Amino acid sequence: MEKRKQRLIDSIAKINKRNDKSEIDNIQRKERMILQADMDKTKVRLKSMIRQKSIRWLAAGDLNTRFFT
Repeated sequence: MEKRKQRLIDSIAKINKRNDKSEIDNIQRKERMILQADMDKTKVRLKSMIRQKSIRWLAAGDLNTRFFT
């Protein structure tokens, strides 16, 4: 998921660079919108994965007490 997120960020950045130079057309604008929507979905999935991990850690009783002993 992190690799996917980074690829999306890179792709959006490339399109934005072209947009700054006014070299972007409607197709690229649509592509950027699709990439941004995909980025939003990826962020939601990452948050969900982190939430699920935290629930498992709490259920397992992982309190990171090894650090303090």
